[in-house]
Formats: sequence, structure tokens, C-alpha cells
Amino acid sequence: MAKEFPSYNYVVIGGGSAGCVVAARLSEDRTKTVLLLEAGPTDSDMRIDIPAAAPVLHGTRFDWAYKIEPQKNACLGFVNNSFPWVKGKVLGGSSSINYQGYVRGHAADFDSWESQGCTGWAWKDVLQYFIKSEKNQRPEYSESKFHGTDGPLSVTDQIERTPFARAFVDAGKELGYNEIDINDGKSTGFGFMQATINQGKRCSTSKAFLTPAKKRKNLTVKTNALVTKIDIVDKKAVGVYFQHHGKEYMVKVEREVIVSAGTVASPQILMLSGIGPKEHLKQHGIDYIADLPVGKNLQDHVFAMMSARCKPGSGLSTLKSAGSLLSKMKYIFLKKGPLTSNGLEATAFITEEGTKDTSVVPDIQIMYLPFLIPMDTTKEEMAGFKSKELQRCFLGLDSITEDVTDIEGVTLLPVLLHPKSQGEIRLRSTDPEDHPVINPSFLDDPSDTDVLVKGLQQLRKLMETEAMRPFEFKLQNMQIPGVSNDENSDENLAEYVRHFTTCVYHCVGTCKMGAKDDPTAVVGPDLRVNGIDGLRVIDASIMPTITSGNTNAPTIMIAEKGVDMIINQ
Repeated sequence: MAKEFPSYNYVVIGGGSAGCVVAARLSEDRTKTVLLLEAGPTDSDMRIDIPAAAPVLHGTRFDWAYKIEPQKNACLGFVNNSFPWVKGKVLGGSSSINYQGYVRGHAADFDSWESQGCTGWAWKDVLQYFIKSEKNQRPEYSESKFHGTDGPLSVTDQIERTPFARAFVDAGKELGYNEIDINDGKSTGFGFMQATINQGKRCSTSKAFLTPAKKRKNLTVKTNALVTKIDIVDKKAVGVYFQHHGKEYMVKVEREVIVSAGTVASPQILMLSGIGPKEHLKQHGIDYIADLPVGKNLQDHVFAMMSARCKPGSGLSTLKSAGSLLSKMKYIFLKKGPLTSNGLEATAFITEEGTKDTSVVPDIQIMYLPFLIPMDTTKEEMAGFKSKELQRCFLGLDSITEDVTDIEGVTLLPVLLHPKSQGEIRLRSTDPEDHPVINPSFLDDPSDTDVLVKGLQQLRKLMETEAMRPFEFKLQNMQIPGVSNDENSDENLAEYVRHFTTCVYHCVGTCKMGAKDDPTAVVGPDLRVNGIDGLRVIDASIMPTITSGNTNAPTIMIAEKGVDMIINQ
């Protein structure tokens, strides 16, 4: 028997990128009580604050540590054709463990949402919510109609950039692209990237929105609280069951339950509560309440990595120098040095045909990290390789025993922005502690492979520009054993993509938003779950199609707009 918890006006499930925003904004009305339930711990660990420490947090207790199902056409170089699926399990969610890139997407992304029946979600409608959150610290944006300076979310440039950042943007200009503001809605081109960092520290939604709100008496935040089920009576959400320190509780809800548990957990919770595909629920002995396509429409960005070494003394970072005692002292006492950087200094948005028109939606995003990436395959949470030769190929090593932590170079990441392949999330069991089945179906549509091959080819052209010449880059050998002798052939590059494409952890879409008569939609444009009163989904899972770039900023926008609809209903 579940122990009864005090009732609340609103219960928010999930204290992640969206949930922290939702809970903080709803509690601004001191006459309404709000309970936020987060499955993970608090975000008090100091490593979370360090912008450069993102990869250190992956696979820890702050990560759900999901694994994707074996893939048929991707991840072929990794054991079990699988790869880790990083998602934050901590206050702030993935905004507490991600790489902090702030990218809104292209205006046409949101105009497309509206054309699919999501009334009120066009660029002209959502821009105000991006601006509302933002406290942009770039001086030239202080008068921009596209940016905010008074919001809680700090958006800033890197405190220090390597020389490669300027060279990267100049190389794009050399190829005919414009230097752009990547967040003004017309993002085709090259530009310097901004991040959710404040004075050298990560600025997650927990830090930006929730921390200032915690002093309010009408807001209760419960961590280590795993939601097991939403109580639905007569097609209305009336309560939430959750586990906390081995005990089960039930909290009654007077107004609404808001599911903000993310693209993986939100559909899992809905299905455990009887909302989902009828036949799938029956297979697990769950009485269905609403037959909806929950868990379908899973989309994620994927990338194929390319590394390049440069001559010593070029000003690029090495992991050894970034982790040195001097670097740590500079960070602790001055908030300067490589640890203040998320590594994402600049980025590019291009099309597979090389179109320069900024109004055209890009197919490919090029990101980079200003160092070479080693991969410690002795860690259980990291993907292993099927062979030492494949590991050498992926990491661009001269030999399998080579240590790249003290070698200057750059890791280039061409990202597929609009995959045609779609996957799904299904229940593994009725146990809420069991991770669901995650099958993203990467590269199942062959055209996705073709776009990434063209992305790699365009990267090679970029690295051959005059702007790159001073670095004397040496590109990795991308030859896949047993394929064409020409490493630059379409055949070899396609095989390279199929072997080493991995996810960017930008998953969206599993509780799709659409018109009320859209049979593929789970929620309407007001984010209410179709056919159920008092229940909304407000997080990245509602995106009908994935945006052109990192998805954290659009997720925060969705939360801002979702709360506005609740307040003004």
C-alpha cells in the first residue's frame, strides 16, 4: 500500500532540462503548490560545474547509462553493434552533463512544425520564448532583436579560444560561406558557438531556474524519487505514484501532472500508466487507457568522427595539458584556462550540396573538439571495439598502443541533422527500474549514410584551405580493413560511416506533438495528452521533427512556452 503524500496543484515528473524550467516558472505564482520529482540525485558534485568535465560525468551515477539495441546498419565496428546512450539522471538532467552548446535551430524547423498542424509553434511564435530564457553576454547582442539579456540562462562565448576557432570560421569564408549568428534563425554558414556557461561554470537549468526558486515555500523538490505510474481515473490524471528510499508514495494532483522526464523516460512512464500502443501494452499485461503511438518517432543526430594531428606548438589543446595541475589551479583560483571551455568553440551548418543560402535548411552540422580523443575501452560504460584494428582506425592512431593525450590535434564531428531513419522506445518489462528497449534504427534509410559521406568529403575540403595551412594538419587514415584500397572512395567512406557512426545524445520525438486529428501524435499543440485530462508532456519528446542543431536550447524553449500555455489556459 502506497503511503499518501500531501496533495499539490501541480506535479512535475522529471527535474531535467525542461522540468526545472517548468517547476520554477509554475512556482512563480505563490498561490499554487508545485512538487518536482527527480529520479536522480542533487547536482551538488563540483565536477558538474566544470565545463570541460562533461565526458567525465558520462557513465556515472548522474547518467541513466542506457544502451541502444544492436543496430543493423550502424555501430558495426563496436561490440554488439551498440553504443552508450547518455541521458542525465540528476537535477538539471542532461543540461547538467552535456557539452553545454547553445543552438536554437533553423527558423524553418519550427515553421515546419506549424505546417504539420502544430499551431502556434512557428519561428515567429517561439522566438519570444528563446529570448525570455536567455541572458546573452556577447556585447554586440545587447541590442539584437534575436537575443535576450535579462533571462536566467547564461549564454556566453568561451573565456578562451584556441587559434583553430578563428581559422575554422575563416576556412568557411574561404569556401564561400558567411560568418553568421548561429541563433538568429538563418543558420547556414560558419560561426562561433556559444554555451550555457556563467563565469567559468556550467549553467544548467537547475542552476539557472531551479536554484533561485528553491527558497519559495510553495515549491517542493524531491530527488531520488522514481515515478512508477500516473494514476488516471475516468480519463483524468489525479495522482502520481513514486518510490523514494525503498518506500512507495502516492501524491494527489489538484490541477495537472506535467511529464518532463525526457525522450526515453517520458514514454516509459506513459506506457506504464496505460497510455501507449494498445497491443504493446497488452503484451505486458497493462490495461490500456489510451491507444496512442507513444515511443514511436524516435529521432537523434548521429555523427562520424574524423581526427587530424597538427604540428607541435600550434595552440591546440591536449588532454594531458588540460588535466595538468597548472590547469586545475588556474580553474580553481581564476576560473581561466582549458577547464572553462566545453570545447565547442565554433560550428558550421552546411548542406550536402554546399549551398551558401542562409535561408536553406542545413543537412550537416560540423562541430569539433580542439584536441584528440582517446577512448578507454577498459571502462564498462564505454563501447568496446570488435577488433584492435578497428579501434586504431576509429581513433586515428599510428599504432594501437599509441597515447594521443599529449599530441596536439583536432577531432572533427560532421553531424547528420535531419535523419530519415526513425526508431522507437518500447517497454522491456513492467518494472519501472528496467531500462526500456531503445532502438534508434540508425542509418536504416540509406540516404542518411549518403549525407554523412558527403559531410566527410566536405570536411576534407575544409581542411585543405589556406586558413588551415599553418597547422600542417595530417588527417587520420580512414581505411576500413577489407574495403576499397582508396580510403577516399564513396564505398570506403560509407563503410566507415556504418562502422563508426555514433549518437550525439540529442534524442527527441517519442511523444510527438501534432494536430488533434493526427493519428501519429501523442499530444496536441497545447501539449495535452490526447484523450486524457489534466496531463501534459513538456520536454524534447514532443518535437515532431528534430531541429537543426543541439537540442537543449529548443527543449528549454518548449518548457517556457508550455508553462505559458498552462498559466494562460
